[in-house]
Amino acid sequence: MQGLPGATSRNRQHPDTSGIERCFDRHAGWLLLYARSLPFDDPEAAVQEAFLNLWGRLEAGAVIEDAASYLAAIVRNAATREIGRNRLRLTSVSETDWFTRQKASHDAVSPKAVQTAVQALPDDQRDVVILKIWGGLTFEQIAWALGIPMNTAASRYRYALQRLKRLLEGDLTATRSTPPGVLNNDQG
Repeated sequence: MQGLPGATSRNRQHPDTSGIERCFDRHAGWLLLYARSLPFDDPEAAVQEAFLNLWGRLEAGAVIEDAASYLAAIVRNAATREIGRNRLRLTSVSETDWFTRQKASHDAVSPKAVQTAVQALPDDQRDVVILKIWGGLTFEQIAWALGIPMNTAASRYRYALQRLKRLLEGDLTATRSTPPGVLNNDQG
């Protein structure tokens, strides 16, 4: 989303909100999913804060080249700050279902099984999978949002897909080897 045209207005009493509303409609769902995967006490508040931050920057005249990467980085940075404030206090991922069935189908894998498998990924791999699949971000955008090299983002994605495949096929040896909130950097 280039610069969010129409998101700012010279008229402070009646600002044009159509750009930020379109941005919210496009990104809020996957961003909330991403926030729920991070150690937040209130992931919804983190997403709201990210959009308020974006809105404030746009109102101040900033040009945001890539709203998706910007929002993901804001949420990730907020999680990092919360971890620091809580001295690595571990929190569980929300029990809210991440995935809902759009219509009846004969899925080979249930949405709950996918949710469980994604939760079992190491944090660094889970972040990349959520941003790539549900956020629709490119590896370049993911790299910018997470502050990692693009090749690292791609390799984490590759490792995550391999692990998800094993988990969903029922291989119990592919379970999470690191506790939540601790990055597993040995795989890229």
